[in-house]
Amino acid sequence: MNPLDEYNEATTRSEAAQAELKKHGDARARALAKLNEAGWSYGKIAGEVGLSRGKVQNLVERGRELD
Repeated sequence: MNPLDEYNEATTRSEAAQAELKKHGDARARALAKLNEAGWSYGKIAGEVGLSRGKVQNLVERGRELD
């Protein structure tokens, strides 16, 4: 395979992997938003999942926007 074909193939694989990672990130954000909607505080969620309170808040807000 020539180097240009190798580059194009690697780019295609990289784009597919990035899309898959985004789906997983979206699923995580939606799950945390559901916990918050069920009455869990940002602090409680943070303690359970091992993230900072600020990161949890960002993910919850993102999860709400996705739905």
